[in-house]
Amino acid sequence: MPQAEKCLQCHDRQISPADALLAHSMPHSELLQRTQAISAENSSDLLSIPNRSANQDLQCAQCHREHHGRNFDLATVDNVQCQTCHAAQFESFAHGHPEFERLAQPVSGGLPFDHLRHLHKHFVEKKQEFQCAMCHQVGSNGVVVKTVSYAQSCAGCHDAGIRVALGSGLDIVSLPVLDLEAFTKVGVRLDGWPESLTGDFDGRISLSTRLLLAADPQVRRALNVLGKDGDFARVDATDTDQVRQAAVVASGLVQFVRGLSTNARTALMERSSNPAPAALIRVVPQTWWQDTLLQWFPDDFPQVLGLDSAAGTAADAKSEVADVSTRGTLSQSNSGEWVRDNEKQSITYLPNGHADPWVRAWLETVASQYVHDTEMLTAVNRSAEGIACLECHPIHGNAINWGTSNAAPKVIAGFTKFRHEPHLVQPHLRDCTACHQLKLPAEPELTSTVGNVLPQVDISHPIGTEASEFHPLRKETCVGCHTPTGAGDGCIQCHRYHIGNPVAP
Repeated sequence: MPQAEKCLQCHDRQISPADALLAHSMPHSELLQRTQAISAENSSDLLSIPNRSANQDLQCAQCHREHHGRNFDLATVDNVQCQTCHAAQFESFAHGHPEFERLAQPVSGGLPFDHLRHLHKHFVEKKQEFQCAMCHQVGSNGVVVKTVSYAQSCAGCHDAGIRVALGSGLDIVSLPVLDLEAFTKVGVRLDGWPESLTGDFDGRISLSTRLLLAADPQVRRALNVLGKDGDFARVDATDTDQVRQAAVVASGLVQFVRGLSTNARTALMERSSNPAPAALIRVVPQTWWQDTLLQWFPDDFPQVLGLDSAAGTAADAKSEVADVSTRGTLSQSNSGEWVRDNEKQSITYLPNGHADPWVRAWLETVASQYVHDTEMLTAVNRSAEGIACLECHPIHGNAINWGTSNAAPKVIAGFTKFRHEPHLVQPHLRDCTACHQLKLPAEPELTSTVGNVLPQVDISHPIGTEASEFHPLRKETCVGCHTPTGAGDGCIQCHRYHIGNPVAP
């Protein structure tokens, strides 16, 4: 049995045996593809391997030499061994190694954070000092935490904005004033509509209601007559087509309210691709929704629920929910508050602040259901819940970026490796700005509101463009310590050799 096969009998969980003896444990075609891609960006030719056949195996013993004593590290590979295959060779890390042209990459998977806007606008306005350690802290195990919790780093400023944006609540259902006479002229009857809401077309139906009604293609088309703000005041009572379209919307709205009163969960599930809102709404007693129909459509109530008389059910409903004047309020311990206003004929949800479960479920529904509808997504971004949530938690594809990993950001997957922990023992490196420096354009100076002189910077760029915010890491930052007699300048300190996919972690 060849010696390499004997090695792989034990090391097969760290290295895939199929690729173990290939250069960098990677199929030659993939290695060549990476080489060509990097060579197009990098003037150096370090990654080309002209002196070795694509089909020639590299035996384990070519790099890992045994019989050098008990304390010898078999994984140690000197720089000469690494450069054997590389066409472009250099003297040392300090002399000849190229700059880190590809090292500064956007960090994916986390929340977008605009460092420049916070540094030169938000923190200036709050008269606070911008410190990296407010978010990026070193854990007890020495690992750099990418971000701390919302409560620790964000709540002090963002809670106030969320309260303002969501303070009036989210109108889940709101009934407009309808011109029933105009409906009659075009041959449409809307039985049971409240007399108090009969007159000239007026009033808006909420964005939440419009999105739910739009699940019906016919209603979705008819909603265009109300404009982007869903306002019945836009309907021209003398225009037959507009009146007919308004009647389609009104009929859909009545059916939705009736559905809530009959079975609220089913009504939501029929109009939503996401089951979360229906699951959350089950905390509201069904009698509360029945009482809503009784208050708003008293003549329609018995027929909808299949009752002979509404009196008994009305009493039961009011025993479940206490009405304060015209406001029927229902509080929940794990979410916000549901409020029914019988005077305005509206149902409003009052969120409990950041990370409210209903708001989260609702926005997830919108993201998944209207991923290809630019107009709907634009309306949501401009809504109260959009202003409160989507600037920091943007919609990507059909999902919303809600969270961030606490793991330290990786520099480059594959050849390059880096760990913050051993570097933080150096006092001057404990300050993030020793390596991570924000780009500050050379513009005229600007005196801030706290009296400090700051460079004029462009803070209008898109949020989350992390790669554009920071200067690339420079080799000169590292060469001061990484010398043969200092921290070491071996290739394998920063580069992996076996980068093929491992069989197991």
